[in-house]
Amino acid sequence: MRRSIRWTLIAWFGLLLASVLAVFGAILVDRVSAKTLGGVDAWLSDRARAMAAALKWEPREGWDFDISDKYLKAVADEGYFRVWGSKGEILCSGSVEGPLSPTGAEGLHSRGDLREIEIDGTNDSRIFVGRSIAPERAGLASLRTTVALAGLGVLALALAGGAWLARHALAPVASLS
Repeated sequence: MRRSIRWTLIAWFGLLLASVLAVFGAILVDRVSAKTLGGVDAWLSDRARAMAAALKWEPREGWDFDISDKYLKAVADEGYFRVWGSKGEILCSGSVEGPLSPTGAEGLHSRGDLREIEIDGTNDSRIFVGRSIAPERAGLASLRTTVALAGLGVLALALAGGAWLARHALAPVASLS
């Protein structure tokens, strides 16, 4: 069986281009994903640190949470939070989501479509802030689809152009045989 030089060249260049496009697409989606979720993590960390800084223990008066209701409402509108005292009592809460008692899971973590942070506060208190990342995940899924479709389109155009170019470039060889 005789193999065509033209189709062999097109197949190899197509495979090479598909590999380059796949790697480029994967890197692009990974970088955008890291940037997007990094923004969510920064938002969570900033809110948790602000709440921790506003929480003070006064031996005579008990807990003092010196942060505006407007700020807490803004956090609750975009996510949810809980602040626990040293004995596990809820000092302040925004929304019904999140655990009822400290989890002890220090730092950032995910639960399904939720991204959360729990940190230590003053005098063994705990601060917990979380929010949904469903919109970000939907955007990233849309980006993956767009990158895959664009890659397939570029590959199809390149293969068609390669077939045309190979046919014309190899025309002198074909006339010899």
